[in-house]
Amino acid sequence: MSPGPRRVISALGLLRPSSSLLLLSSLMNLPPALGTCGIPERLPFAEMTKESADQKNFPEGATVTYTCRPGYNRNRYFSPTLTCLPDGTWSKATAFCEKKRCPNLGELVNGHINFNEDIVFGSTISFSCDEGFLLIGQSESICEIVHENQVGWSAPLPECQAIRCLPPPDIANGQYTDNFQGFFTYGSSVRYTCDKTYSLIGEEFIYCTTKNMKDGEWNGPPPKCKVVRCNSPDLPNGHLISGRRPFYTYKETVILECDSGFYLEGEEKISCGADNIWVPGMPQCKAVVQSTTIRTSTTTTITTTTKTTSSSSASGSSSSARGKENQLDTIISVITLIIFTQI
Repeated sequence: MSPGPRRVISALGLLRPSSSLLLLSSLMNLPPALGTCGIPERLPFAEMTKESADQKNFPEGATVTYTCRPGYNRNRYFSPTLTCLPDGTWSKATAFCEKKRCPNLGELVNGHINFNEDIVFGSTISFSCDEGFLLIGQSESICEIVHENQVGWSAPLPECQAIRCLPPPDIANGQYTDNFQGFFTYGSSVRYTCDKTYSLIGEEFIYCTTKNMKDGEWNGPPPKCKVVRCNSPDLPNGHLISGRRPFYTYKETVILECDSGFYLEGEEKISCGADNIWVPGMPQCKAVVQSTTIRTSTTTTITTTTKTTSSSSASGSSSSARGKENQLDTIISVITLIIFTQI
């Protein structure tokens, strides 16, 4: 019996459906044969034309053409094509597309525009104001696509407004000078003056400033207006160098000195203070110390020291002073007796 016809069985027919799909997928992912190129790598600034994008494998010498992505302009000095090389790789891409430039925003009055690179597509700029000015608007802006393929800024130029202070406080028996018509901006100042017969206690000027670069505030409290009178200074055993008057007003100054035989303890220059007293305080005139040496015929030397207390303290302890004078008279009598005895 002759053998029957040989049945040709496909290898794929022997495989299960799932295995067939796996094998087919593996065959599709195999690298192209030498001399052919696969799909080129994606470029950040350009994309392949539709004709080139539809192909999966490219023979040696084939080219693909690119068009610039939105936000980029064509650079005419470089070719927008890549070529499949004999080793199965693509030629290197040149910078045939360059970023579009955003328009100049202009000058920020009383502020600055800050950027670290050229103002082109994708770049960011920031805004800052000078000291004493507040930024009104966005602090940053990005160069982006704003209409079709046109680029522009995501935020407009902000404004730098001067920080303002509220009107300064009013004071009793005085007023401030307003040269700003009610608008007190950063750095401006007002001057306070007092009514007649009143003295200004405190700073004459206050200034509009800020601590948080947002809210304005005055740099200190306003002064006060007071009637200040200091009586003419009375210095026992001393006198005024300047002319004597019945009274002195705030900050008026006098110079004092002591009479002969007295020295000044304290400041010679004093001023009429806000509390109607002399500052830093009244000095005192104290007596100069006098020394007397009595020599006897022997080698013994007896020295007595006489010191008169200041008149202000002496007046408070007159009885004590008289007692000391009596003791001194007794000592002198004893010394005199010794001297005459030895002669």
